[in-house]
Amino acid sequence: MELSTLLTQDIYIEDERWDLQNKGLSWHEIEAQLNSKYRESSKKRLFRCKCCNATTFLVLSESKACCFKHESKDECAGSRNYTTYVSATNRNEHPKHRVGRAIIKDQLLINLTRHGAVIKEGYLSKTELKFVPDFIVEWPGDETWTIDYVTGTRSDQYQRYLRNKQKAYAENGYKAYFLFDSSQFARHPDKDAIALSPGEQGSLSFLSRDSSRESLIREIHNRVGIDYLVQDPKLTLKEFQVQKLLYVSDSFEGTLFFVSQLQTKPDQPSKREIPDGWYQVIGGEKSISLDALFLYNKNMNGFYWEFLNLSDVERDQIIQTVNDRYQLAQRETEERELQLKIARQKQQQEQEQQAKAEREWNYVHYQDQIYVESKSKKMAFNPYQVKELTPYIKVVELMKRSEVLKSSPGFLERIRECEEDFQVFRETGIMPDRTPPLISMMMNAMDIKEIPS
Repeated sequence: MELSTLLTQDIYIEDERWDLQNKGLSWHEIEAQLNSKYRESSKKRLFRCKCCNATTFLVLSESKACCFKHESKDECAGSRNYTTYVSATNRNEHPKHRVGRAIIKDQLLINLTRHGAVIKEGYLSKTELKFVPDFIVEWPGDETWTIDYVTGTRSDQYQRYLRNKQKAYAENGYKAYFLFDSSQFARHPDKDAIALSPGEQGSLSFLSRDSSRESLIREIHNRVGIDYLVQDPKLTLKEFQVQKLLYVSDSFEGTLFFVSQLQTKPDQPSKREIPDGWYQVIGGEKSISLDALFLYNKNMNGFYWEFLNLSDVERDQIIQTVNDRYQLAQRETEERELQLKIARQKQQQEQEQQAKAEREWNYVHYQDQIYVESKSKKMAFNPYQVKELTPYIKVVELMKRSEVLKSSPGFLERIRECEEDFQVFRETGIMPDRTPPLISMMMNAMDIKEIPS
């Protein structure tokens, strides 16, 4: 492992190697300085394992991490945890991870040790771990926190690793903090929504939900409906739950988001599901300075940023946004209803004009044909359509009242057939071929020579 104790001092040998390398020293110069500083102590077997207090010896390597190894072949849990940790870190994390770990460690020591917490490298757990955190924070009373700085890729393999780590933390009863590198942040360019990877989603359950924002969501739901909180009209909130997610920059300036999961509205025609990773941002994000990032809230037993309630100004801004969207939707609804009303009125006027124009035609029966004559020069519609339908309807109505129907009830079936044909004409504009002969038959039976006005 990279840590051993010399007398009462903890020696982080790989950190010292990186400090010298960052100062521009070559490997041979670094090796010479570290040998000069620690080699004799190692030969005299003065280094002790921080985990089990066994003797360790110094190992310097240009191609691998400088470390301390147990003198005996029987390694402790800490030594095995270190192997697991280094393997996972080297495989998954970005080189910036080491620098970030150093910043986190300093801040934890400054802010938590004075409250009775013990800050440990994650691999120094006295029990062997399958998934090793960056740091373990042990509190009086057996409460344990884990701190992880996540800089890895979004590959499926790495995301499975994170979810399995989170599952193991939950089974062990840890309160887990995940600080995600801000380069992994993905926000929709036009909507107030962010996309979370599986690892980011898995981190949400370890922090308490935001009750102040959840109360506001319920209030909005009861007043105007939750849909006006979501910018996209095709989406809605899956549940009225608000959770927290923290990103950190390279300089460890934090950005805290309050998010609620999105889903497609059930009434959408396509019912196309969106990926589970989309979340609505509830209100604006919070900027957290490095000095405030690890401040401890003793009353709430957590970092202070975990308990930032919704301010009155933020609440008013959210309500104003919701009201603006609601009023816009109302205006759009009123505009649509007005357009429909205008369309119905126009249709009614056209029907009335057509009915009036129909009354301006004369119908004359001559040599078994029905002809139409216009009373005005302006024709409002196709006279051939009038010739084929309106006079026929008058003949059928006359037959219904005729004495012929009593003596020849077979005309009832002819009347029914004609009315079916009329409906076909109304729907298609085409009169069936059988209709004119049926009308002619009725006119002959009733001895009608022309259509009465």
